[in-house]
Amino acid sequence: MERLSAIAGSVVLHLLIVGLLFFTVWEERPPAQMPAYKPIIQARAVDESTAMAAVTAREAEEQRQRKEAEQQRKMVEAERQRQVEEKRKQAEAEKQRQAALKRKQLEEEKNRKEAEKKRLAEEQRKKDELERKQKEEAEKKRVEDELKQQMAREDERLAAEQRARNSARYARERERYTAAIVSAINARWHRPPGSARDFVCKVLVKQIPSGDVIDVRVVESCGSPILDSSVASAVRDASPLPRPASPELFDRELEITFVPN
Repeated sequence: MERLSAIAGSVVLHLLIVGLLFFTVWEERPPAQMPAYKPIIQARAVDESTAMAAVTAREAEEQRQRKEAEQQRKMVEAERQRQVEEKRKQAEAEKQRQAALKRKQLEEEKNRKEAEKKRLAEEQRKKDELERKQKEEAEKKRVEDELKQQMAREDERLAAEQRARNSARYARERERYTAAIVSAINARWHRPPGSARDFVCKVLVKQIPSGDVIDVRVVESCGSPILDSSVASAVRDASPLPRPASPELFDRELEITFVPN
């Protein structure tokens, strides 16, 4: 469209120039020379050649300008494309950078969660191990305590049996010891004339470890003062009293039940 407009403009300009030249030549020629047309035709040819050269030059200039404009447009378009490509590359690089950063953050978060999971698992393992050891220690202590209790009960049973045996033995030995003292007293006792034949009385005897009597006191009467006095005299005469088979049976004070043979 621009080229057609330029050609049309050139043709119009050419026609105007030719018309102007023709009018000028026509007005200036002498009257006597009116019939001479040959110079006019030559001038017209020259003018047409000049006009065509001008049109050609104008077309060449316009073509050059169009080429320059096209080159400028291509350069601008190329620069725009370069900038667009540069921005695309920058955007792609930023996208990749953000993706790499996201992957790194995800990896760090994953590592952190795994580390936290391992830490919690280790804490739980230690807790379970501690609870297991505590249970084992508690069970061990329970078994030990139960065994100690069983042993204590067994020791108590054996001790009770031993005490019972000792008590029985002590009772037997004390009975023999008391019987020996009563027998010794009976051996020294002389029945007062006219006294009762059957009686029972109790005397409290104080002695020293050697068996020597240091005091005698009737605590339950034999039935008469004469009998009481005779029994007390017999105790003194039996001094020193028989000694016990076991030292633990010895008492400084003995309550003797006297029954005459």
